[in-house]
Amino acid sequence: MFAQTGQNDVALPVLLLVVAALLLGGYRLKNLHQTNLHFEKVGVVIWIPIAALFTYWLNNAVGWGPVLSLGVVGTLGSYLYLFDRQSAYLKEIPPPIYCGAFIGMSSLQVQDVYLIIGLAGLFAAVMYLLTKSILVGVGGKMGTLAFIGFLFSVLLVEWLLR
Repeated sequence: MFAQTGQNDVALPVLLLVVAALLLGGYRLKNLHQTNLHFEKVGVVIWIPIAALFTYWLNNAVGWGPVLSLGVVGTLGSYLYLFDRQSAYLKEIPPPIYCGAFIGMSSLQVQDVYLIIGLAGLFAAVMYLLTKSILVGVGGKMGTLAFIGFLFSVLLVEWLLR
C-alpha cells in the first residue's frame, strides 16, 4: 500500500514500544498529571471515531476542506450540551469530538481510507481513554493523540495488507 519492500516489518512493534515507554515516562512527571489516575469512560471516547469519519467525509466527499470540516464538527460538538444543560455526559464529549475531528482532517487517497480513519479513531480512543490524567493542561494533547492513532492505523493496515 505505502511501502513495497519488507524492510519496515519492525516499524509497528518498535513504534508501539516507544509510545509505551513515553506513556510510562509521562506517569512519572509529577507536575504534568494528577496524583490519582483517572480513566475516561468508553461512552465518551466512542465519539472519537464517529467525529473522525464525519470530518473526513465533510473534508473529502463534500469538499469543504480540512479546516472548515474541523471547525464545523468541533463547533457542533461544543454545542451538544444545549440539548440537555443538566447532562454531565454531554458536557464531557467536546474534547473527544475535537480529537476525532483532527483525525478527519487527513486527505488520504488510498483504497481502504475509511478503514484507516475508523481504526485511527479507535486507536486514538484507546489512548484517550488511558491518558485522561497525563499531561493535564498541556496544549496539543488532542492533536498528538490523533496523530498517534492515525500513525498506528496506517502502519497496521500496511502491515496486514502485505
